Amino acid sequence: MERSEAEAIYAQGREPVIEVLLALSARVEAQDAQLAKLAERVGKLEQRLKRDSHNSSLPPSQDPPWAAKRGRSRGTGRKRGGQPGHAGHDMGYSPRANSSPSWASFAPVASRLFRRGSQPARSSTHPARP
Repeated sequence: MERSEAEAIYAQGREPVIEVLLALSARVEAQDAQLAKLAERVGKLEQRLKRDSHNSSLPPSQDPPWAAKRGRSRGTGRKRGGQPGHAGHDMGYSPRANSSPSWASFAPVASRLFRRGSQPARSSTHPARP
């Protein structure tokens, strides 16, 4: 709107000025709503552009060509394993831990189970094989 158009509306009186102001106000509100929708859409599209195989379930072959390839990280400078000065943890010492059970404790059971020439008892429901 040019200045001359605004002066012409003003010269017509109070009601035409109010109508023009209300029309412009409605137009601004509609544009604000449209701007909010577009800003939300741009935000979603930017998020989609940022997705790659490192921050989503996409395979590496779907990474965009402009995405930088990540190299191996530089180490911390420490060697692997326990570090000097660390107290360490263990299960403690038990005098029975290293002693193996003697065969004598199993002898009575073993003599009953593994007698020479003895055959296991047959079930009455299954006939013996010839």
